[in-house]
Amino acid sequence: MKSVLGVEPPQQEMDGYTLYNMMLQPFPKKNPGTYKYQGSWEIIDHFIVSGTLLTGKGSLYTSAKDVDICNLPFLLEKDEKYRGTKPFRTYHGIRYQGGYSDHLPIRMDLFLKRK
Repeated sequence: MKSVLGVEPPQQEMDGYTLYNMMLQPFPKKNPGTYKYQGSWEIIDHFIVSGTLLTGKGSLYTSAKDVDICNLPFLLEKDEKYRGTKPFRTYHGIRYQGGYSDHLPIRMDLFLKRK
């Protein structure tokens, strides 16, 4: 994404002409990632936004603190092989498990300025 889109992590000073990857920031340990592969959590789901959304100059805005990984208990199951938890998947191979996804959802709050 860096080489093709030129995305940057959210910073103190942002401009309206740059694209920012909202997931390139430290998240609390309670939200280690969106996908677990062989025991390691990774963030492979992203929000790419224009700097205009982050400068606060437009009528629609957000900030880095308004982005989160949703790891609610019902979205997780015990990871017997690698310890801890993992996303509660819909399918494991061809076997239906009744879960939600093999990725955890990401959330971004957007705000609208009143005129």
